[in-house]
Amino acid sequence: MSALRFALAAVLLASSAILTAKAGAQDLMFERFIRQCNDADHGTPPQQAIYACTQMIRSNLAIGHPLAVLYNSRALHHLDLHEDDEALSDFTRAIFYSPRYAQAYVNRALLEMVRHHFPEAVADYGVVVSIIPNNQIGYSARCWARALWGQELEQARADCEAALRISPHRVGALEGMGLIDLREQRFSEAHAVYDEAVAANPANARVRYGRGIAALRLGRLAEGRGDLAAAAEIDNRVAETFEGYGVTP
Repeated sequence: MSALRFALAAVLLASSAILTAKAGAQDLMFERFIRQCNDADHGTPPQQAIYACTQMIRSNLAIGHPLAVLYNSRALHHLDLHEDDEALSDFTRAIFYSPRYAQAYVNRALLEMVRHHFPEAVADYGVVVSIIPNNQIGYSARCWARALWGQELEQARADCEAALRISPHRVGALEGMGLIDLREQRFSEAHAVYDEAVAANPANARVRYGRGIAALRLGRLAEGRGDLAAAAEIDNRVAETFEGYGVTP
């Protein structure tokens, strides 16, 4: 009887060791998946990162916000591969599992902006404003979305003004204000706003180009042409960017 107990004990110890080893190996595997999904070493190929995120999602180890983070990370890797539909789906899943995940709304809105789905982007940025009302990012981004859209310009101006109250001299908000002023043919105001933006970031080709257009509209030809040339030296595609806005010299 004692020999049988000894044998059973030995089997149990061996089984426990095997299970512990398996658990340890599994933990290491999941740690590797997490690092790859988050691209912690900034060297994981997108396909491999997507696989890692998918394995973590399917593991059922993450729920709620951690699960949302996995979907958000996978969406970003899909964007790296220009798989926009898959990215949009994953951003939406991230929001479903964590409805107050501001970064997921920002990311989805940015993708909608690329697709020129401006009403959807404006709506997402509105949620960002409600989640983090004391941060300029939601106001500034919603202003820019409306400015690019060319609609709801009064609300766009209010958004940029709110962003600048929170964070004065913020180039993104100033750029939005400048584009709104150009669209509304308020060229003196546009020049002043772009001038402030250029002072804050002289290397930004868009604000220098916008200031050049405003100067031309005001009849200051030499100044305007100088700004357009300087902007083109910084970014030789800046003229195409403004053509996309529907604003040309």
